[in-house]
Parts: sequence; structure tokens; C-alpha cells
Amino acid sequence: MDIIMSGRTHDVFRKSDGDFAVTQNHIGGSPPRNLRSSALRYFDGDVGHIAANPVATSQFEDIAATAASISRQRVRLLGILLAAASPTFCGGPPVLRPIWATEALHRAYSMVRLVARLERKAPRRNKPPDPLGFEDKLGVDLASIFDSLMIVHNEEPRACSRTVRDVARNLVELFAPGVSHITLVTSVERLTLPAFQHRALVLIASELVINSLLHAFENRPAGHMMLRIDRLNNDVARLAVTDDGCGLFDSAQHHSARCGVINDLADLLQSEVMYRSARGGGTVAEIDIPLQE
Repeated sequence: MDIIMSGRTHDVFRKSDGDFAVTQNHIGGSPPRNLRSSALRYFDGDVGHIAANPVATSQFEDIAATAASISRQRVRLLGILLAAASPTFCGGPPVLRPIWATEALHRAYSMVRLVARLERKAPRRNKPPDPLGFEDKLGVDLASIFDSLMIVHNEEPRACSRTVRDVARNLVELFAPGVSHITLVTSVERLTLPAFQHRALVLIASELVINSLLHAFENRPAGHMMLRIDRLNNDVARLAVTDDGCGLFDSAQHHSARCGVINDLADLLQSEVMYRSARGGGTVAEIDIPLQE
């Protein structure tokens, strides 16, 4: 078992996955010129049904109000992340677009909140003479992961483990300074799924990590998170995200939350996300994934 240090994250690989390597930051493409150009993407025709939803309308208003409090220095970072949350560039069959569009809006809302926390709690981390800035590099790297989830062929086999690990690592490395001192450990086994399920699994992992960053460590000086992918047998794999934060439940019993975008994504995996209290405090979120030969 190899342990690789990467900022505040520890990546733990199984020996069978020795071909995995720590990815380098690649700066590709250009971020939007301003925040407004990114935000306007959400009012394209493909998401008109979302904009008409009262809950979604409230989120739009919250995004606008929160974004207004972010400094010009961090607007560039936010623009990079919002561009990667566009619901109009996901690929795949039209029947799934409402799910992808709803997730994109929800992720955009979360990104605004996380960047706003960075603004309040952490000074901007520039490393001259780098003109793009350290945070912008992390943002571009994270955005490139989300962009890579584009579906070309719905049933195309896609390797999941590395992408799940990288999205978790980048989220923590970028946003933990706005929360507290967070350590993330990942342990992943190989897992391959059809493209639409690959996208769903990565977005579920992202949402679970974001939930911990937003809710688990309020007023705590430090915290720990773990992300695992384990193959339980030939027929089932499990994604588990654990934190030692404030916790959601009083017992170790499993709880299901059959609502929200995360469960729409879980439906694509023919499963559901289950929650329970972690030993010693905190929360464990798990999803068992049926595997097809």
C-alpha cells in the first residue's frame, strides 16, 4: 500500500492499482471573462423548467446575493467553477438532461457558497510570479475533472476510481482553508461503469464531499474525512464518504434521505445513498453499486 501526500490530502492506493499516478495540474482553455457570462448559461432553454421552479428560483436569488459579496480577485475563480457547472454541455440522451441540469444548478449554488467562505475566512493564496494564481490553478484542475464527465456514448465503459479520488482531493485542497484544517484520506479500488453511471458516481462523490465541507466542521479547528471505493464482491462495489464532524444522527442505524439531487443520481446507479453515524462521531454516507458483467 502506497501513501502519497498531496497538500492536505493523503491518497492511499491498493497494490492492484499501482498504475495509478498522482495527476498534475493541467491548465487548459480559458475561464469566462466575467461572472455574469457564466451565470447567464443557466437561463438557456434546456433548463427553463428549473428556472420556473420556486425552489430553484430561490437558489438563483441566493447565488446572485452571495456572489455580490465576493471580491473581484476571487470572481475569476468562481467564474471558472461556474463554467464547469453548465447544464447545457453534458452529452448523453435527452431523457437524462433534467437530472444533469438540476445537479449543475445545485453544484453552482454550492460553489458560490464555498468561494464565499474562502472570501470570509482565508486570504487569497497567490504564489508570484504565477499570473494565474494558486487558487485559480486548483479551480481549473477541478473544472477540468467536471468537464471530463461529458458523455459521448452512454454505455461507453469509463474508469471511475481515479476520477472520484481526484474530485475529492481537489475539492478539499481548494476549499478546506475556508472551513478548517481538513485531512482527506482516499482508498480506492478499480471500478469501471458505463459513461452515464460513471458521471453519476463522480457527481455523488463530489456532492458528499461538498456536504461535509459545508456542514460538518462548523466552528471546529480541524477535521478528518475519508473516501473509499471497495469491491465487496463480483456483483457489488461501495462508495463511502466519512467525516468526523458534527454528525447527522444519534445512532449507527442506517438512514435514507429519499430527496434531493443526490438521490436522482443514485437512481441511475440502481441504488440509494444511506447515512449513519460514524464510530466516534461524524457521519458515514454509503452507496452500494450493482455491477453488471
